[in-house]
Amino acid sequence: DALVFLAWFLLVAAVSGTMLFGGKLTGRCTNGLLSPPPPPSSPASAGNASTGTPASSSRVSMERRFLSCPLQSDVSDEGAICDAYGRGGVQCDAALGEMCCQSAFSPVEGYLNFDNFFRSCMIVMQTITIDGWNELAVSAADATGMLRVFPYFSLVVIFGGFYVLQLFTSVM
Repeated sequence: DALVFLAWFLLVAAVSGTMLFGGKLTGRCTNGLLSPPPPPSSPASAGNASTGTPASSSRVSMERRFLSCPLQSDVSDEGAICDAYGRGGVQCDAALGEMCCQSAFSPVEGYLNFDNFFRSCMIVMQTITIDGWNELAVSAADATGMLRVFPYFSLVVIFGGFYVLQLFTSVM
């Protein structure tokens, strides 16, 4: 019975982690690429073609340059973990020209990744053993914000670590 209860808890916690954090932990601060401004959207915004006078908005947009993210494969894992979706996590320093872009790297040397069920189960197992769960929680909070991380890791540590795992070890 204790093994079934542990398996049920792992299933529920891993699926919940996958739903909360799946695909959201890969943001990294990187230097943005300067790209040309987008072309005018309509011929009317380009000004009066018969007189040759450009519209003031197109003149301003031609002088501006926009920062854009490089390809995911070009973003290095050296940048700080950030919140690319704006959910309350760490934001990059725009004054230094940094921006948060999606990368191909997961936090904690590629370990912290809720993108599939089996990886989620491994993270839940580590969390309920109460060994190193705080490093995982801090990295996840940097990427997604504390409002998602605190309830999830608190419930998994308190309920899973102090109740489920202790019940399993005492019965077995």
